[in-house]
Amino acid sequence: MDKKFIEFTHSEEEDEYSEKKIFTMTSFYNIFHIMKMIFDEMLLLIRHQERREVFMDVCLNGNIKKTAETHGISCKTAFQYYTLSKKEILRKIGFIQNYRQEKAKLLLTIRKYEINQQNLLNEINHLKDQLIKYTSHHENSASSMNLLVSSEIAQVLSYSLKEDLSFSPRLMNSLETKDLKTVEDLLRFIKPKGMDRLLTLNGYGEKAHKELKEKLLLKGILNEANEIPLLQYIY
Repeated sequence: MDKKFIEFTHSEEEDEYSEKKIFTMTSFYNIFHIMKMIFDEMLLLIRHQERREVFMDVCLNGNIKKTAETHGISCKTAFQYYTLSKKEILRKIGFIQNYRQEKAKLLLTIRKYEINQQNLLNEINHLKDQLIKYTSHHENSASSMNLLVSSEIAQVLSYSLKEDLSFSPRLMNSLETKDLKTVEDLLRFIKPKGMDRLLTLNGYGEKAHKELKEKLLLKGILNEANEIPLLQYIY
């Protein structure tokens, strides 16, 4: 056999062996590094410092007796420390896994709400653009644009008559016969014929009328001139 061929073949085998050896050594190094990170995280789960140190020593040298001598405790105590630490790790790992799963679900839900909110904002902006185009064809377009509802006005219109204005149960019973539950519902009902329209409701009398006015005054919805400025925003 040609000597040069033998040398060439031998050289290829050495190169292949070297590559495998380097790959193996690198792999073990990476695994060791990852295992050390996992071990360090496990130790953080053990609250008691002495138990943590005993657990670490037992894991590293695998000798209960030697660990007990190092820490000046009995073998029984060292074994108890090791067992308790292991149980604590398993318990907390289970909790962390559940926590991470719940956190992921909550983040997903929040993201969905953020997307829905953005879609609503886009729709609102689109409707505002349409309103601008519509009002631009009228002489009083400037005054019409003032009817765009701000977030503060929208909040007042969404007030609950029962929760935010604290209407009495008797008054609410009368209003709910016409499904009037928010300030916007109430204003939409009274806009065509005024507040006296409420007197047509079952169980609604002068006493209820007085209470309603007092609550509307208190919230600034009704002014001293017995006017409701928010009616201009009701269509």
